[in-house]
Amino acid sequence: TTKKQQIQQMQKEISQLDSLISANKPILDVNKISEIENSILITSKTLDLLSTALIESSSKNKSLEMLKNQESANVSRVFKMEFCPTCLQDVPEFHRHNIFNAKEAEIKKIEKEIEVIAKELTRISNEQVKQKEFLRSLESERAALHLQKAREENLKNYHEKRAELLKSKESIEKDFSMIESHINSLKEHALEYTKFENIYKLKKEDLRKII
Repeated sequence: TTKKQQIQQMQKEISQLDSLISANKPILDVNKISEIENSILITSKTLDLLSTALIESSSKNKSLEMLKNQESANVSRVFKMEFCPTCLQDVPEFHRHNIFNAKEAEIKKIEKEIEVIAKELTRISNEQVKQKEFLRSLESERAALHLQKAREENLKNYHEKRAELLKSKESIEKDFSMIESHINSLKEHALEYTKFENIYKLKKEDLRKII
């Protein structure tokens, strides 16, 4: 009975493992994780480059804003200037206008550079958002692939456990079959013994009657 119960329990475990194996069929592309890791590395480096570019452009933009403010202040000083600081002579009106026009041209040039940099800063910021979203999707995909890899490692363990159970089950079934055969043989011999014992008793009784 104990061996029968062992066999039944093993068969139950084998059936459970069959269900797990069926539900976790291997679908993982072994090269996919490596590809994802490489894409994550490239995207991370791209983000580093974008961060550096953003810092450099922001610094350049700040410098141009300071230069613009400085030039604007110079224009204001020129209009307030009555005497040349070098020769101490009166500064003609037309000379002030010439300086003003030159400074205004310089300021407009700076403003155009600031406009170009502003567009570049917007482009870099947008690209950063795009690359960060892409990186998050890659990391999410990597996590899913690692989970699938763990499941497939479990699947390997399921197959190994199933093979061990089958081997043990076959061994116990063989032992059980031998024991059952031996019991049947003993029963047959016991039956034969009983048959001969009955014949002996009858013969003995017949002999007693004759005597």
